[in-house]
Amino acid sequence: MAKTILLVDDSAMSRMKSRALLTNHENYELVSACDGKEGVEKALACKPDLILMDVEMPRMTGLEACRALRKNEATKNTPIILLTMRATAPTSKPAWIADAVSIFSNLSMKKN
Repeated sequence: MAKTILLVDDSAMSRMKSRALLTNHENYELVSACDGKEGVEKALACKPDLILMDVEMPRMTGLEACRALRKNEATKNTPIILLTMRATAPTSKPAWIADAVSIFSNLSMKKN
């Protein structure tokens, strides 16, 4: 049975790149959302196995969404990895406060 990954990012380009990386694997089903509010709604509806979430988004930030998901019984134990386009991760302390599993800078994942 395929594992469900919820990708929450307001950047269409980032969602497209992530979809290209993850959809070729038969072990993963990718669901996406365009902002934190929609991400929380989709997480509660589909109960994903993993959430990859951008930090800075409109309507509800990744940190706010993470906090909301941790307060809900259905999603409180779902692993959440926060992503950012910043060269460094100055938001890492709030990420731990929001109870995210980890935070990664998308820039650090670029190939040279």
